[in-house]
Amino acid sequence: MTEALQQSTIFKQFNGEQLNDLADTAIVRDYPANYYILNKDKVKSVRYIIVLEGRVELFLDDKSIGILTRGKSFGDQYVLNHKLKFQHTVKSLELCKIALITESCLSDCLGNNNIDASIDYNNKKTIIKKMYIFRYLSEKQCNMFIEAFRTTRYEEGDYIIQEGEVGSRFYIIKNGEVEIIKNNKKLRTLGKNDYFGERALLYDEPRTASVISKVNDLECWFVDKKVFLQIIEGPMLAHLEERIKMQDTKVEMDELQTERIIGRGTFGTVKLVHHKPTKIRYALKCVSKKNIIELNQQTNIMLEREITAENDHPFIVRLVRTFKDAKYFYFLTELVTGGELYDAIRKLGLLSKSQSQFYLGSLILAIEYLHERNIVYRDLKPENILLDKQGYVKLIDFGCAKKIQTRAYTLIGTPHYMAPEVILGKGYGCTVDIWALGVCLYEFICGPLPFGNDQEDQLEIFRDILTGQLTFPDYVTDKYTINLMKRLLCRLPQGRIGCSINGFKDIKEHPFFSDFNWDKLAGRLLDPPLVSKGETYAEDIDINQIEEEDVDDDDDEEED
Repeated sequence: MTEALQQSTIFKQFNGEQLNDLADTAIVRDYPANYYILNKDKVKSVRYIIVLEGRVELFLDDKSIGILTRGKSFGDQYVLNHKLKFQHTVKSLELCKIALITESCLSDCLGNNNIDASIDYNNKKTIIKKMYIFRYLSEKQCNMFIEAFRTTRYEEGDYIIQEGEVGSRFYIIKNGEVEIIKNNKKLRTLGKNDYFGERALLYDEPRTASVISKVNDLECWFVDKKVFLQIIEGPMLAHLEERIKMQDTKVEMDELQTERIIGRGTFGTVKLVHHKPTKIRYALKCVSKKNIIELNQQTNIMLEREITAENDHPFIVRLVRTFKDAKYFYFLTELVTGGELYDAIRKLGLLSKSQSQFYLGSLILAIEYLHERNIVYRDLKPENILLDKQGYVKLIDFGCAKKIQTRAYTLIGTPHYMAPEVILGKGYGCTVDIWALGVCLYEFICGPLPFGNDQEDQLEIFRDILTGQLTFPDYVTDKYTINLMKRLLCRLPQGRIGCSINGFKDIKEHPFFSDFNWDKLAGRLLDPPLVSKGETYAEDIDINQIEEEDVDDDDDEEED
């Protein structure tokens, strides 16, 4: 039924919860063949019909106007205008099952809102959720922001925004068109559901272009910066300001100044650099082409670049751009200054339930984002998770990640965190990351690793993962915590929680998370277990103490 509703011009703008509510309240009835289901003298309060089984014929003024088959629906005009009297006749052509949506169904679903208000609300929500600045607001913040919108109108030729003026409003076009003009040159035209002026909510800066109405009776929704700052504050506001500033800065390789080395890996080093014109700091991952070729990793480095470039989530490190020269590939990313989660959990000791909820919940949101894009991470472990200066997680290092359409077969990752299906080599999917979440949770709560903790030999680790008994220390007594660990560490993927058609919903709704606020986590409204007092890196070597390897090479760099 929800699939049929999504085909409707009106209902496709509803969110999933509203569609499910509507489907739940609809009246479902069976009708025999050649039965007049509805006519203008017998409509009661029905406003919309969906054919679940069979076929029906539509008539208007006793003339046939079409046949509806399974999955088809009718009645948009009657939903939009509740005062419009039902004029159509609906007759079954065979045994039918029909869903009827009445005025009371709509009222139960929409509450006090009329259909127009609900459509407007959903339009605004759909539009702002496309923008990073609003995408990860808590549900409460999002609702408050949408309710703060006001409507304004302009005539043809009116200036909505004037180039050079300091702005304070963000706009969404409800109806009509505008032209964007910079230095007296027309750049582009924006129309219904397009938006402009969002930077004014974060920064006090001159508008970079003018926006002029192209039509009479242009209608826009707008919200003021003052209102925005009353809704969005604290850690989320600071995060957004830094994130948007980093995104909008144009960086060239020769504008980067190296300060120190902050990490080393198989293929090269990670350096802390700053952008000389703006002083914004970044991390620069320098990957040796020689090492890549020797280890036959050319395809993997290109895949890592592609996947990292696509990622746009607050709990995943953000790639700014890439460069290359004769010796190195360079990945310029946001700088994450709070150290590794691996070190954090050792400072904290055994994590409490609430601390584990915070870190596991953050990883779930990051991995869920990847899985929605058919990306399997394949190396989830505390060493691959950094903490930002606010104490929130950042998933890094996509060297093992892969876009997956069917199944993968490569033995890859860190042995202690590998799922049984990876070891068995019979093919696997995104379920392997769910297993790794279970290993991380066990490590948070119990201390050691669940399998092969005392083993260094890879074969012995694999044997324990495949056949070893999952046990829990005496000090771990919470039944819901134990149950979640058992279900995450189920050896059969089809029995593992989070691997069914419900996906991560089953994990989020597990009793372990019963007192956890997912909305506040996404909105950065929770207090992290550990916030670094200074800056912490895997390594911290002043660049003056070592021989410069790559940034000051004489080779000309180019964007990759």
